[in-house]
Amino acid sequence: MNRKPAKSPNHMTRRGFLARAGAGAAALAAPHALAWPGLRSEGDAAYDGDYDFLLAHVKFHCDIPNHDRWNRYPGGDKNVLQELARAVRCRVKIPPNCENERPKTGEEYQFNGVVTLDDLPAMRKYPYLLMVAQWRTTLKPIEQENLKAYLSAGGFLHVDDADPPDHSAAFYRSMWENLDAIFGEGSVRYLPEDHEIMHNVYDLRKIGVPIHSGPSHPPTGLVLGDRVAAFLDATDMQNAWAEINIRTGVYRGKIRHGWAEHVAMGVNIMMYAMTH
Repeated sequence: MNRKPAKSPNHMTRRGFLARAGAGAAALAAPHALAWPGLRSEGDAAYDGDYDFLLAHVKFHCDIPNHDRWNRYPGGDKNVLQELARAVRCRVKIPPNCENERPKTGEEYQFNGVVTLDDLPAMRKYPYLLMVAQWRTTLKPIEQENLKAYLSAGGFLHVDDADPPDHSAAFYRSMWENLDAIFGEGSVRYLPEDHEIMHNVYDLRKIGVPIHSGPSHPPTGLVLGDRVAAFLDATDMQNAWAEINIRTGVYRGKIRHGWAEHVAMGVNIMMYAMTH
């Protein structure tokens, strides 16, 4: 548990983050920097609950009963958070008792934070929220209202479609519809291939959004003014985080260097969220 109150989303600015984390241009140009003392877990003597970034999940329900997958692969969170700490030298909270694909579904304590969209004060504790699912979801009026308030105040939402068996990108499409309904048609749109989010830490402009599973789509975002407030992918990204070691390129015992790109994409998304 954090011992200090978490910052509300609109407190995390580029200047504040870079000053606090000590990451200047040199750090951003060196994505394979060595781990630093900011990489902590609850078992460390230095643990004090003070972090630059917390990866919180949204607990919610799909329209199809018994197909909720919001809490899968805490080991995926662990992998991407470790790389985020190395790449931009920020302090992260490492999920406990998990490794790669084990467990497949996590307990709430294994995630940095868990919120529901009907609890705006809880949402405001985290500048970044991740929603993962396979199937369509329909937001209730209170959830729409809270999400609008959260994102308008500077919060960031990452929508990851876990790719249903029919490869329909059902969750990606439904969240596109939900966000357009909240903010107005056309608010969600394809982003330029050279958008900052594609190269702020790792340069993925020639690759595009890496595909683990599911259909290919250009980078997709909810645009509010000059800021991307939500990033949507249909590529099963969080699953890929659980299956790859970015250092070795090993995917289930085989050398597949391309899979490291999913972790790199996650780092880019999180860096953008922290600095806008």
